[in-house]
Amino acid sequence: MDKLIIDRIEGDVVVCENSDGSITEIALIDLPTGAQEGSVLLFDGEKYVLDEDEMKSRENRIKAKMDALFTD
Repeated sequence: MDKLIIDRIEGDVVVCENSDGSITEIALIDLPTGAQEGSVLLFDGEKYVLDEDEMKSRENRIKAKMDALFTD
C-alpha cells in the first residue's frame, strides 16, 4: 500500500503527497473520519484509512528534533 500525506484541503478536494513525492488529489468525501492536514493515509483497495502508527512515529521524530534544537 502506498502512503499518502495530506498536504492541504481545497474545498472538496484533498491534495496529498505520495511517498515518491508526486501529488494525488482525492475527494474530501473519501477521507476517513478524523483525517486532517498532515494525516497519513493508506488505501486498502476499497477505501482510505488513517495510518495511526506512522502518524505517531512522525510525531515522535518531530518532537525529538524540536527537543534537540531547544535544549541546552
